[in-house]
Amino acid sequence: QEIRPTLIRGEAAEGLGVPEDTLGLKLTRRYLGSGRRLLEYAVQTGTADAFVYRTILSSDQDADGLEDS
Repeated sequence: QEIRPTLIRGEAAEGLGVPEDTLGLKLTRRYLGSGRRLLEYAVQTGTADAFVYRTILSSDQDADGLEDS
């Protein structure tokens, strides 16, 4: 996946209720199957102040990020 800065314009600005050229983040994801065949391509755009990206890499935590009991 890729996360890049972008200026939010056009329909995206209108849909998000922000002025043209508002600074945002564009998230692009590619889901690949066997043989690296593209199964899905997704693009999301959001305002920079409303964007959170969290990754947890630990064998001591569940998939939801909470400690095991």
